[in-house]
Amino acid sequence: MVIGLIGGIGTGKSQIAELLKSNYNAYVIRADEIGHQIINKGTQAYIQIVELYGKGILDQDENINRKALGDIVFKDTTKLDILNNITHPLIYEEIIQMITKVQKNNQYDFIVFEAAIMVEAMWTNLADVIWLITCSKEVRIQRLIKSRAISKEKIENIISKQQSEEALLSYADAVIDNSLELELTFQQVKNEIINALEAKHEKK
Repeated sequence: MVIGLIGGIGTGKSQIAELLKSNYNAYVIRADEIGHQIINKGTQAYIQIVELYGKGILDQDENINRKALGDIVFKDTTKLDILNNITHPLIYEEIIQMITKVQKNNQYDFIVFEAAIMVEAMWTNLADVIWLITCSKEVRIQRLIKSRAISKEKIENIISKQQSEEALLSYADAVIDNSLELELTFQQVKNEIINALEAKHEKK
């Protein structure tokens, strides 16, 4: 079974993924990590991106500086769309290959597919069930200031540009509130695992 995790920045999708990995023999696929890998120096995406945005986005080792690239594309929706058109299909294909490989190996009980842009990129078909991870804005901001050392203003700007929880809700089979203690989050996870397995059994 593939469990898809969606939700905005700072809601704790990675934390939920780790809970599933540690407690339910789950293999975790993170779209963000794949996105980083496909723009490594020398790849197809790397060549296209450097041609489009110039060598000013490269660091001293000629790797793409994601912050420099982000500073360009997040100020211009057209440039962001062009970047997404390059990277999203490559990420999608890699995710499909990973899911197929893990399912063939048959070593895991679950596959967890974590992607903040799952709905936006139209990847929801890759998951059997989708969980929306929610969290209060205040807690999200506190977590991100601590973990990423970025300003409150920048965090609020990122949140404002992401899809709202209300917009994501229609795609979700379940909602996990990750605002409180980890124990309460884990109880919700346990309940939704039971629900997902029961739903899978009923479909057979």
